[in-house]
Amino acid sequence: MKNLYKKSNFFFIIFSFLVLFFFINAKKNNEYDNIIIYKLKYEKRNHKSNGHSLRYKIIHGNLTRKDINDNFENNLQKFGYVKPKHSEIKYKQICSKLNSFEYGTSKYEVSCLQTYRDVFIYKKHNKIVKIIKICTSCYANEVITPESESMLLMDFSDYNSLKELFK
Repeated sequence: MKNLYKKSNFFFIIFSFLVLFFFINAKKNNEYDNIIIYKLKYEKRNHKSNGHSLRYKIIHGNLTRKDINDNFENNLQKFGYVKPKHSEIKYKQICSKLNSFEYGTSKYEVSCLQTYRDVFIYKKHNKIVKIIKICTSCYANEVITPESESMLLMDFSDYNSLKELFK
């Protein structure tokens, strides 16, 4: 009788872990349906640029939750961003790498003017749920969601490996 009790407990524990594992993975995959990648192909230099303009905030500055709307992708294209052609394998590598980082705040500041050449739009049911902007030259990034504004916790080697993937 004791053996049967131990076996049933063992199977219950294994079953519980499996259910928990599938629940966590399902939750991760339910955060977004699609990731759309944009790359800055050209930047119109405008030295009179207003630091508060949407164009400036997308390319160089800090986006806020208020800046994300249904017209965001059209604005990206208007400001010189294009959808690069990546192979399916490279696309999956980029998405996997980006999704492996945790969110937080940086303990360092960069001294250069960031130029966010790589923008990633996460969508769920055709609505933007997250935007990640990355500047591999300055080692800077931004993560903007409808609820918060933060950063990916990355070190220099992470930026360098992403830079290679983005080529």
